[in-house]
Amino acid sequence: MNRAFTGFPGVSIVHCGDAEKDHGHVVVLRWLLCNSISNFLTSDPMNTRSTLVDRAHVGARIAALLRQAPIEFARAVYGINDHAGGRTDTMAAREVARALRQGVAVTEERAEQRARAYLPTAGQEHCPRCWVVYGHKSPLRFREATEERPETAACHACGAEYATSRG
Repeated sequence: MNRAFTGFPGVSIVHCGDAEKDHGHVVVLRWLLCNSISNFLTSDPMNTRSTLVDRAHVGARIAALLRQAPIEFARAVYGINDHAGGRTDTMAAREVARALRQGVAVTEERAEQRARAYLPTAGQEHCPRCWVVYGHKSPLRFREATEERPETAACHACGAEYATSRG
């Protein structure tokens, strides 16, 4: 049987000669319409990925972000200790104070749990600092690498910036 896939799970288009057969969730159309629909679906930018990124690059990007979670945990611990010791002029202590003002209780145990649980997924990468300190999944914005600098991921919520490729 000749089927054209629509891009919708479990839905395909078959030739109208197969109309009397039960194919499940199948839309039966005249074959002339089928060709134009399948071409439309594959050429439509809404049905394709907006950016084509190779798997190796995505893997390296995620690995770079995963390496940042333990660093953000250590930063949170320094911030907790600085804040408790009255040293409020460090960046880490300011981050903890900001979290406390927002009503987020920052503890070493909770920061460690979040650092261990940090797992960005391809296309939905989120900030390690926001996750470890606040428990929020703030999306990262990526800037492509140039000759002068490597690819970076920036968080609009906390201002953190991470190198995600070796420059």
